[in-house]
Amino acid sequence: MNRIVERFLQDKILELIKDGFGVKIHNTPLVRNECGVASGYFDGEGKELEIAIKRPQKEWVPIFIHEYSHYTQWKDDCKVWRDIDKVYETVNLWSWLSGDDEYTDAQLERCKIATQRLEQDCDKRAVALIEQYNLPISKDHYIQSSNAYILFYNICIEQRKWYKKSPYSDPRINGGMPKKFISEKDFGKVPAKFNKLVVKEFLD
Repeated sequence: MNRIVERFLQDKILELIKDGFGVKIHNTPLVRNECGVASGYFDGEGKELEIAIKRPQKEWVPIFIHEYSHYTQWKDDCKVWRDIDKVYETVNLWSWLSGDDEYTDAQLERCKIATQRLEQDCDKRAVALIEQYNLPISKDHYIQSSNAYILFYNICIEQRKWYKKSPYSDPRINGGMPKKFISEKDFGKVPAKFNKLVVKEFLD
């Protein structure tokens, strides 16, 4: 492992532990919890960060940075973090995906936009960390994957399904994404090719 990356991981894991968080490393491709499956997961209320590392290091290290960036959102109590908390008082995306709850289109749209804002803010924080610590991670590739993840939420809501494998790490998808963060006005604009591929190959 690159020594800069190793030192970064050691420092941030120690910071999380000192702040009372459990850090769970899974030797699996995905981690499963009450919300479904994901490459990693941050739980501010339960004070846990989980990460799946059975994949190339160049893939799971950026995921750790992303989840750590959610931790900084929680710690800063930033607006997007407070906003998603307010949304989840009335709409729970995960219970809706599992079929346990029903919501109006307006409620789901509000939840989608709040989630997209949260995730993009998280990824902007992650890119800032990559720059600050001079981590050997392609910012262009990271931003492309971030854009794919943001757009995926449209398909998630439309199909009422989460993914079974990560679509935003697939080069057929993120390779066609912009190398700059998409603007909020474009959060709902899903390329037809992207939509078709995700629905065909990636949904649970």
